[in-house]
Amino acid sequence: MNSAGNLPLSAAFQGRVALVTGGGRGIGAATAELLLERGARVLFCARTGSEVGSTEKRLAERFGTANVVGRVADLADPAVFPSLFDEAERRFGAPVRVLVNNAAIGYAIPFLETSPAKLREEWDRMAAINIRAPLLLAHEFLRRFPRGDREGGAIVSLASLGGVAGTEKFPGLTPYVATKFAVIGLTEAIAVEARPLGVRVNAVAPGAVDTEMLRKAAPHLRTETRPADVAKTIVDLCARDVTGTVVEIHSNL
Repeated sequence: MNSAGNLPLSAAFQGRVALVTGGGRGIGAATAELLLERGARVLFCARTGSEVGSTEKRLAERFGTANVVGRVADLADPAVFPSLFDEAERRFGAPVRVLVNNAAIGYAIPFLETSPAKLREEWDRMAAINIRAPLLLAHEFLRRFPRGDREGGAIVSLASLGGVAGTEKFPGLTPYVATKFAVIGLTEAIAVEARPLGVRVNAVAPGAVDTEMLRKAAPHLRTETRPADVAKTIVDLCARDVTGTVVEIHSNL
């Protein structure tokens, strides 16, 4: 197989179609921008229409309207998943070859002070976005992936250092941490399923990153790690000839 991992990074994405979830801001927007810089055509999605509109406008001004599409989508609804792939192929004339599962929700839940009913409700919300969406999007990606594609494809999902065994865990983040352990498990398992298709499946597990999510979930944390730092790791990993790996990013706090 002549995988993208054997190409220079500057050429690895030329003409390839990428789908980035949670691309309206933060790590997702930075990842979409870097993929575009490296020659990909990108469809990104997010829940908030204003963020999708402003990010699409900014990226289209730089890379051209033919190369970037923003889509409002709530990934809690699995019915939207096929339409994301359909629209990408319709707009760009080629199937998705790179999937970045970036979208996630996370916020502090005082574990012992939360009622069982409320805890179950919040768990269901996080699990739908953080676990079920990456699982079903990866399935849709692989189901559609062209057999015999000599250049292969790539899936990279966003985990967290909180989902890595042995790392320090912060109070109030129990459901979020559990979902990120699940992302790592999904990555390792799906990598086995995807190998016969020539699709590489990996994850990135950052620590604290200066994003709006961090500021809301853990306002006491300060970090020098920026979304662009994580985006570089994601995009480089998409082009590497490795699979089933988890790349940890340890932040400077």
